[in-house]
Amino acid sequence: MVPTFSLASWLRTRLSLHRLLALSLLSLCAPGAWSATAVHAGEPSIELDGQWSFEADEAIAPAPTVTDDIVLVPSLDGTVYALDADNGDEEWDAPHYPNDGVVAGEDIVFTVEFDDESGEGRLVARTLDDGDEEWSLETEDGFHAGMPIVTDEGVVLVGLSRREVPSGGDPFVMVVALDLDDGSELWTMEDAALNAAADGIAVVLFAGQRLGLDVMTGDERWDTDEVVSSIHEGVVYGVWQDELVAVELESGNELWTIDVEEFGSDLYLYAADDETLYLGENRDDGFFLMAFDAKDQQAIWTVEDLPGPRGDVAVDDDLLILGLERDSSDLPGGVVILDASTGEIVSEPGVPEDGADGLAIGDGALYVVTWKTLYRYDY
Repeated sequence: MVPTFSLASWLRTRLSLHRLLALSLLSLCAPGAWSATAVHAGEPSIELDGQWSFEADEAIAPAPTVTDDIVLVPSLDGTVYALDADNGDEEWDAPHYPNDGVVAGEDIVFTVEFDDESGEGRLVARTLDDGDEEWSLETEDGFHAGMPIVTDEGVVLVGLSRREVPSGGDPFVMVVALDLDDGSELWTMEDAALNAAADGIAVVLFAGQRLGLDVMTGDERWDTDEVVSSIHEGVVYGVWQDELVAVELESGNELWTIDVEEFGSDLYLYAADDETLYLGENRDDGFFLMAFDAKDQQAIWTVEDLPGPRGDVAVDDDLLILGLERDSSDLPGGVVILDASTGEIVSEPGVPEDGADGLAIGDGALYVVTWKTLYRYDY
């Protein structure tokens, strides 16, 4: 199973303007069995079997984070809820700043706390199974912790940013590297924004350039003027001014640059799988999606006029799953399923009926958010 591809671009990072809301009561819908099947001529049917749903008093945002046994659900009520993936039962909950995503490592989950009035906050490392606090990074002076990146080297990279630009030349953003075991600081880089990290290298934006830093020491490995911020299979990709750019992660050397203006003027890299990149663009007449071969640098297929604006795009083996945003009109339910090799629609299951605000996949299950409700479907 291939999880939803998360693009760590600081330009796309959502910094919530919501105030911390009072803790809301949650109700858990009794597990039931419901299903929907769509059959398309010449294609096999794909059935989504409903397993359980979880409803909150406030909206669920952003999309949940799925681990092997636990589904982490952030809500605008200022709480993250840890649910048993099999039955939807709540295992624990913890304070979490509204509209911030949740990051989980193998046994650790990270939550964020922030007080808008005092400008103080915390990044908290908790045990995944019971939510107990292991350690925390205290922040002040208006610095808010973004979604951290946990590396294979046991380093936690955190991007900090202020709500307002400070006066007197004080830093507006910075990157902090912490030891995963105890939260001790390894290094800090001021005036840098965290983009992505993999294979021992962190990619940050600093003084108009992308730098590759050693995750253990913070030492600079390379720099480039290319606008790249998403790592996949040892390559850093970016789309900027109608160009798709690839830079080698190890060296920072440019591998290739392709003009993609003919496909759209506002393309965004949504997902990646093996050597295929999936780029899309919302248009007035629907959603445009393209599969691009990163090895041969050419389009594999393009699809236009997909129904409704997209919510999310997820890759699962030979399937592409598109979430259709809840407020869209005339939707065939909340998801559309495509054949990843051809771009053909193989299923429009018709669920959830009200569209989707976000989705995630993991361990043979699809999780779809519709406003205050999280649905689990097996397929």
